[in-house]
Amino acid sequence: MFELIKLFPAMLTGVIITFLRLIIVIIASPVMMLRVEKTMNPEWLSWLLPDKRYLTYKSVVGIYHVYNNPIALTFSELLKLSLKRPQPKLISKKILINRLYLCLFLSRHPYLKKYRNRELPSNPEQGQ
Repeated sequence: MFELIKLFPAMLTGVIITFLRLIIVIIASPVMMLRVEKTMNPEWLSWLLPDKRYLTYKSVVGIYHVYNNPIALTFSELLKLSLKRPQPKLISKKILINRLYLCLFLSRHPYLKKYRNRELPSNPEQGQ
């Protein structure tokens, strides 16, 4: 009889704790479902029943990690800026050789500079 009296409160306590845990799970599960950085499924169930929210979160973080490289972003910004600037005219090889010979000739004979029709440009990018 003493064992029955001792067993009844233990069983009653177990049933009450079970109901309390069930109520906590019912209340806490929707709140915990809002967390996307951890999966709701256990590790061994992930391959069978994938958590789509968690996998989406992992893919977004991965894409952000791959495409938010500061070196690549700086390079792309510099590339965009360089494409907006006007490009200088390219000088053909023949014109460049002629200009070099002219500079060499005028450096050896500077007195002929005043007879030249055009001024010799100091910067080759300025053109003639």
